[in-house]
Amino acid sequence: MRAVRYLPERDADAPPLVVRDQLGDEARFDRVVFACPATAAASALSASDASYELSLLRGVAYHDDVSRSDWRDWLEASVHQDPGVLPEEHRQEVRRHAAFVVATDVRGGSGGVANHEVHHVLGSWSPNGAAAASATAASATDASQPDMYMSQCLHAHRSIDEAKVVGSFSAPRSHPDLSYRNLAITQMMHLVQGRHGIYYCGNWCGPGNGHDLSFLGGVVAACAVGADYPFEQNAGAKKDFAGMRQFMGF
Repeated sequence: MRAVRYLPERDADAPPLVVRDQLGDEARFDRVVFACPATAAASALSASDASYELSLLRGVAYHDDVSRSDWRDWLEASVHQDPGVLPEEHRQEVRRHAAFVVATDVRGGSGGVANHEVHHVLGSWSPNGAAAASATAASATDASQPDMYMSQCLHAHRSIDEAKVVGSFSAPRSHPDLSYRNLAITQMMHLVQGRHGIYYCGNWCGPGNGHDLSFLGGVVAACAVGADYPFEQNAGAKKDFAGMRQFMGF
């Protein structure tokens, strides 16, 4: 099957885009994709040519901005092997089959706002997480299902057994704040996609902060600058691709 390209027209006489690195070296391109946090894209743009873009990008907020005290764990999260953080009633099922557990405490976190506790169940789906758990003495007694978790924003009444903490993980600018402001910016990004030959993708400019949606947004942006669409024979994937293209304004 012939590969299909989704390449928008660009003025033949449009000036090339100049990309300059931290050493002052320059390269010229017809199109550029920013597959990075909004803050990084804003820092790289020329203010004189991208006033509309900057007004959107600089408005994106992230959990690790720590505007709330109970968001501190979005900046650095504990990696541990304590299954006690999981709900007791469904613990064994979660250990084996769940990827994430999100528990809401309506009693509130900062300022009385409900706290959302997140546990990444790495031992059930991550080969590296399972291998690391199996290699440590703190692993679960059930060796067939090693425990490895990353926990964020614990409830006030929750604690992790310090003896089972094996490290920490930090992924700055990985989680945009789920706020009305960010949602509005997401809905307006189609107004600047492709302007001056510049495109944006990532978890802050798609319809939701999910791994699959972020990946799909990257595929859409890649195809917008001339890449071949890789999943033509999968009707379901093609339908999702078409929906994302429409959402992103391509």
